[in-house]
Amino acid sequence: PSVTFLIPVHFFGGFLAAGFSVGLANGLLEFSPEENRGDFIAIYMLAMNVAIFVGPLLGGTLSTLVGLIPALFVVAAMRMASGLICHRLRY
Repeated sequence: PSVTFLIPVHFFGGFLAAGFSVGLANGLLEFSPEENRGDFIAIYMLAMNVAIFVGPLLGGTLSTLVGLIPALFVVAAMRMASGLICHRLRY
């Protein structure tokens, strides 16, 4: 109901996302073949930068179309789905 409520939610979301991002990068370095490691890192960085650029644009558009609260639920569902997908991956 207020912006004050959203500050701790986004703080903890960003804190966890930063740790997750570091873990993904370390996993990429650990499991990618050494002869193609540069290619894998370049593709990973490209995907991360596109997501950083496009994500806020899509979030703003989504919140304008359906409202702020439903948009937050959509984003929460997407985060849970991505967490489940990463949890089910086998290295």
